[in-house]
Amino acid sequence: MWRALAQEALDVPVGLVFGIFVTLLAGLSIGFAVTFVIAIPLVWITFLVSAQLGRMERARAAALLDVNLPWPHAPFAPGNWWSRLRQVVTSASRWREIAYLSLGLPVLGTLGLIVLAVWAASLDLIALPIYVTHLPGQSADLELFRIHSGAGAIAALVAGIVGLAFLAPQATVALAAFDRLVVRWLLGPRDRSLLARRVDELEISRDAAINSAEAERRRIERDLH
Repeated sequence: MWRALAQEALDVPVGLVFGIFVTLLAGLSIGFAVTFVIAIPLVWITFLVSAQLGRMERARAAALLDVNLPWPHAPFAPGNWWSRLRQVVTSASRWREIAYLSLGLPVLGTLGLIVLAVWAASLDLIALPIYVTHLPGQSADLELFRIHSGAGAIAALVAGIVGLAFLAPQATVALAAFDRLVVRWLLGPRDRSLLARRVDELEISRDAAINSAEAERRRIERDLH
C-alpha cells in the first residue's frame, strides 16, 4: 500500500508538469498546422517527448504498482523521414500515450490529491486533542462545526483513527487499482498490436537479412571478377 501511496503522491506534481508540457506541445503543433515548415518539427518533438515521458511512466508503474508493460510502439518500417512521420502520426499506441500524459495523468493527480487530503485530515483529527486548547478560542473551526476540548476532541480523535485505519488505506488501494487500469489501457500494448508488432519485426528482420545477403552476393561477385 505504501508504494501505491507514493505513486499517487507523485501523480500530483508529475501530472501537473507532464500534462501542461505535453498539452502545450500538442497545442502548438495544431496551432502551427497551417505553417507546414514549423508544424513538422513540432509534431516530431511532441511524439518524441511523449515517448520518453511514457517510458518514464511505465518504469514508475513497474516500480510502484507492479505493472510491467512492454514497449507498445511498433518498430519503424524502412523508409525516409516522411514515411516515419506518417507511421508515428497514424500509430494508435502513440496517441494513447499522449492521451495518458495530457489527460489521464492530470486526472490521476487530482484524485491523488484527494487521497492525500484524506490521510492528512485523519492525522490532523488524531492530533487535535493535543493542540486544540492552543488554538484561538480554544476550538477548531471545521467550517460546518467547531470542536472544543473534551468530548468534541475525543470524537475527532475517534474519527481520525477510523480515517487512518480504514478510509485512507481503502481510498489508496482503490485509486491504485484505477491507476493500474489507466496505465495498462493507455500506456500498454494491445494484444492485436503485439501480434502486429511481432509481424513487423519479422518483416524488418527478413528484409535486413535479404539486403545483407544481397550485399554479400555482390561483394563475392566483385571479388570473383
